[in-house]
Amino acid sequence: MAFLSTLSKPVFLRLIDIFLPVVNDSFMSFMKLSPSFCHI
Repeated sequence: MAFLSTLSKPVFLRLIDIFLPVVNDSFMSFMKLSPSFCHI
């Protein structure tokens, strides 16, 4: 169990590092494409 918890922590951080830019890019694309957010 201890080995599994130490193994899963870097994998989780790696997934965050991969997932966050994707979410950020898609959010920026949505902000550009959505006409209701253009004036903000």
